[in-house]
Amino acid sequence: MILLGAAERDLQEIAAWLLDVTSQAVAARYISRIQARLDSLAFGSERGTVRGEADGLRIIGLLPGVSVAFVVDGDTVTVLRILYRGRSFSASPQGDEPD
Repeated sequence: MILLGAAERDLQEIAAWLLDVTSQAVAARYISRIQARLDSLAFGSERGTVRGEADGLRIIGLLPGVSVAFVVDGDTVTVLRILYRGRSFSASPQGDEPD
């Protein structure tokens, strides 16, 4: 699985927001849950409906309030964005090189 830079930044922003509104322990558990759900994409990456915004784009819910935008190319899952709190996907996000 590949997390693009925008997806990595999304995770960091979610963690920062959680630290502002909850404890460090709660934030760490929630981020761990998101990461576990992302890891599960390797075993069921054909989930979700292919959308028209980008070639092969899929968006599915990971947890309440958290969705993931990704594409599947053969055996590779590329996570484009991790969307939270009602954020929407942009078909041309900035800085999308794998880290």
